[in-house]
Amino acid sequence: MSSEYPERRRHLALRRYIETLLDDGAVIQRRDPLQLIHDGELYRIANGMMISEGDSAEMTRNLTPTPSQTLGFDRALDEVLRQLEQAIHARLRNPLPEHHEDAAKLETGQRTALGSTTTPDA
Repeated sequence: MSSEYPERRRHLALRRYIETLLDDGAVIQRRDPLQLIHDGELYRIANGMMISEGDSAEMTRNLTPTPSQTLGFDRALDEVLRQLEQAIHARLRNPLPEHHEDAAKLETGQRTALGSTTTPDA
């Protein structure tokens, strides 16, 4: 097909390579970013670049969490958040004694992070 408009596509060599894979039986697994499966290998294309070529599709499936694993992660996260909330409420009910080193820092607005002490800007 001839056209009076100039070719605007970029990365023509990559496009030809992808078309070759598709013609040879590759299947589009995902479109954004583009992922193809060809002969059991996974090909990832993003921003005009082949960022992964020939990864084992089986390995990728094994690394992708299943719905039941995701549910387990969600339950674990809920439990961590519940325990954190309990710890915060317990600390609010029973604050640190005034003579405790950390209580004095909290009173003056100081914070310790990785061993360094900073004061808030006045």
